[in-house]
Amino acid sequence: MKTIEIPNLRIRAYSEHSEVYQFAEYLVDDYLATKERVRDRNQYLLTARKLIASIWLVEGDLFKFTTKDEYFSKKKRKQVWMTKKVLKLFRHLKSIEPKLINVVVKGVPPDVSKSGRGLNTVYSRAFIFTQRLKSLKEADILPDPELEVIELKDEDKKPLPIPSEEREQEWFIRSTEVLNKHFEFLRNSNLTYSDGSRIAPLHYFYQRKFKLDFLSGGRWYSDFNLWSKKKRLGILLNNESALSIDISQLHPSLIMRLYHHQSDEPIGLMRGELKDAYDMPKYDYLPRVVHKKLINTMFNSITQESALKSIMTAHLDVNEDGEYVCNTYKGKQKRKGEKIFKDNMKGAREYMSYFKFIHPYYSEAICSGIGIKLQHMDSRLVTNIIDVATTINLPILPVHDEFVFPEKRLEDIEELLRRVFQITYGALGQIGTLNCKLSDKNGDEKEISLNLESSSH
Repeated sequence: MKTIEIPNLRIRAYSEHSEVYQFAEYLVDDYLATKERVRDRNQYLLTARKLIASIWLVEGDLFKFTTKDEYFSKKKRKQVWMTKKVLKLFRHLKSIEPKLINVVVKGVPPDVSKSGRGLNTVYSRAFIFTQRLKSLKEADILPDPELEVIELKDEDKKPLPIPSEEREQEWFIRSTEVLNKHFEFLRNSNLTYSDGSRIAPLHYFYQRKFKLDFLSGGRWYSDFNLWSKKKRLGILLNNESALSIDISQLHPSLIMRLYHHQSDEPIGLMRGELKDAYDMPKYDYLPRVVHKKLINTMFNSITQESALKSIMTAHLDVNEDGEYVCNTYKGKQKRKGEKIFKDNMKGAREYMSYFKFIHPYYSEAICSGIGIKLQHMDSRLVTNIIDVATTINLPILPVHDEFVFPEKRLEDIEELLRRVFQITYGALGQIGTLNCKLSDKNGDEKEISLNLESSSH
């Protein structure tokens, strides 16, 4: 029997719908009536609209949420939206009669849990909650207006303040403008599901996310990134079917350019004519998604020990659309799917050794920590691609190095990718070819090779 995945509630949504406004006023006035002094009513109203819209957007009626005080303190806050006002209003929402939300399963503290990991309380929306929002539609759900489009977090994924001097840098100003222009352009485009219903703007609100500093990471993220490929390609853009173009092996290709000044791995003695960096003949019983995950883990890791510890936790799973997914885990995280290396560290070592043997041109990059640099390089490319696409009125939705776009604009996006790759990386971007994979909603795929050495640019 399939396990039901209950989502964690994130306070990222907002709505200007009249029913949300009315509900928020009711909640805030009821809460403030219990207080002797009334302060910040407008800020409470804004928080209430975000809380109500976020609960309404949850798929199904069940969701998980923590009300642990320390997570909502400034020092230990785990998310930017974990403010005291959110906590106060959520607790008050639980106390209102008749019940608007109900406790389904109480949370379990870490010191009581068998796994040593705490479990958040599971709640359900009551029928009366949704009845207050009868005419609200997904298209009315907007991103939290207080969310910043550029985000910086520490090693533990806790938000860090962005220094004012960094906000004045040219790259920061330009990135902010590109992100905001892209979002407004998509809002003014007609992005719908296959049945014609509008997609919530929150789902295509992108942020550039950095870790520790602004030289690490910087990739574009949105809810859309988390959708399955089948769901992503099932949308319509201005009433046109969607296609996706995926830059094949972007990170391995960048490694080859940086270390060897060529675009592809030379044909290998042990591999025959296969050039795919994720080709592992000895392990051909595993889906490509596994090799992509594990090999990128080797590039991303700073030490061999950390790479092996991560690889040995790899599990192969299947998502709701029947697509393979591969995940690695830290600590006592709950594992999903089938473990790939039953013999743990021994299997991980054999896998790494075989990769070094079959792909010697990548050996220098393994466990070098180059993954952070590569993410920053690909985030620059995506930022430039989005900037040009918006300028030429081409709606595209990035998922790292994949781009979903209207099917009639294939020639435009091919030329766009070629030119922007050349401009972004200079001499390194004018070596060899840029290999891409084109996919449609039927699951059909086609290889495309873009010549980067053409003098036509």
